[in-house]
Amino acid sequence: MFDTVVLNPLKINLDFNNPRFSMFDFNTEEEIVKYLVDFEQIKELAFQIGENGYNTIGERIIVLKSGNAGKINYTVLEGNRRIASLKLLFQYSSLLTSSERKKLEQLNLNLKDFEVSCDVVKEDTRDEALFKISAKHVDGIKTWSATDKRVFLQNLSQSPLIFPSYAVTILAVGILDFSF
Repeated sequence: MFDTVVLNPLKINLDFNNPRFSMFDFNTEEEIVKYLVDFEQIKELAFQIGENGYNTIGERIIVLKSGNAGKINYTVLEGNRRIASLKLLFQYSSLLTSSERKKLEQLNLNLKDFEVSCDVVKEDTRDEALFKISAKHVDGIKTWSATDKRVFLQNLSQSPLIFPSYAVTILAVGILDFSF
């Protein structure tokens, strides 16, 4: 149904019609990223991606491919926070505090390592894609129960394939996220 393409995240346009920020009158992507920094915790997501790499398992980026005068544009339909996080790391780091910029420098990130595999929607199939995206965001993905989370984390902690620091991060986040 969709083609797949690997893109530089800085070449993907944020969707000004995204429900998270379409009610505002933003004129630039930087204004959107600043809003997401202030109200949608993308700094945390950006540093998580920067420190652990970009993981696409189960969370594909969906982009709309459009063309005008021979120029192809890609606009993110699903994954605006993730693309905005990557833009924060590589394009809008001035929105970070000086200590956060120093931390970012120490990560010594290479943009090439953060290219994103995207499912591509053509303009004539946009409505079909938006229907599927809305099913996820409106009806939602069923969350795991506290027991399911504990079992997952227990199994994860016993896996020899997990890097110890990554496992500790997952355990810490998982423990904080339990709802009893």
